[in-house]
Amino acid sequence: MELLALASVCTHPDFRCRGLGTELVRRILSLVDEGKYPAAFWQTGVPGFYEKLGARLVTNRVRNSRHPLDPEKNPFWDPFLMIYPADAVWPEGAIDLNGLGY
Repeated sequence: MELLALASVCTHPDFRCRGLGTELVRRILSLVDEGKYPAAFWQTGVPGFYEKLGARLVTNRVRNSRHPLDPEKNPFWDPFLMIYPADAVWPEGAIDLNGLGY
């Protein structure tokens, strides 16, 4: 399944609380709304931010079958997994990123 992914979305401290991060993420997620991707999937340490934008937490185990030493190891470093839109049909069970966790 080809999905939209987010990585390292952040705002410089001098520009926070101006809605810039929210606007950026909304524009990116609009690619899903426009039908270019069936859903978006990413890791985060701040799930509440994304829940306000219409995403939801998922609890799938994640792996990378291409890892040369430990293909069962979770390639993500953040503790929460999110999908968008919140009502997206989402599989249960393990997800193979088939590569690094960006």
